[in-house]
Amino acid sequence: MKFLIELKETVLTLLKCSSRKVVKHWVIFFIVFPLATVIGAYVIYPYDARTSDSFSQVKKENRSRYDLMKKVSKFGDFGGVAAACVLLVAAGKLCGKRRLAMAGLAGILAASAAGLLNDVLKLSGRPRPDARIENHLEDKLYGPKLNDHHWFDSHYQSFASGHTTTAFGAAAGVSLTCPPLAVPAFACATLVAFSRVYLMAHYPTDVFVGGMIGIWFGLAFAMAARDLSKSSGTNTTI
Repeated sequence: MKFLIELKETVLTLLKCSSRKVVKHWVIFFIVFPLATVIGAYVIYPYDARTSDSFSQVKKENRSRYDLMKKVSKFGDFGGVAAACVLLVAAGKLCGKRRLAMAGLAGILAASAAGLLNDVLKLSGRPRPDARIENHLEDKLYGPKLNDHHWFDSHYQSFASGHTTTAFGAAAGVSLTCPPLAVPAFACATLVAFSRVYLMAHYPTDVFVGGMIGIWFGLAFAMAARDLSKSSGTNTTI
């Protein structure tokens, strides 16, 4: 019970501190990041259809590789990302490594916040590559689409990639707080992003924007987590 109370206090402190970091570094978060995302998406977009079409036959041509990519893609599920971050928090707590525990918290908070924003973007209604090809759809934003069960149709939720968003959110939060974890964290996130394009679930633009959203939130929480992990004068004990 005591640990849960400490965890709640630490999370609330992280949320407040990260908000202050975003305001303090507003040029980075509200000018540099959005501008880089728009320019990157503009450059990548012309290659979206060509890239997705090149993977249209992979399921038939190489079933084993296709199945492997499906397994890789699952690493971007929020449940898997959250479990990995929780393990970091537990390991840090048990080993007395405060920064490791803070890295896990930064990762799960970044993945959660980025995932929520990504869910809103999905209402733009861009058809997924496989749906576009099978149903002969035009690649454009159709807005919110409902399926036969009166829920948002997943075939029109290509933009942006949720798996990539949560994977890069966690990777950025974890690795920017605890740099030694940067290589494995970003390697996993990059594999997840590639798998989403390979499986024709998303276009390159979708994963690029999703990755940038994840890094945006990851940076915000990591900046706060690094400060808190160094400070002994806060009310955080994680």
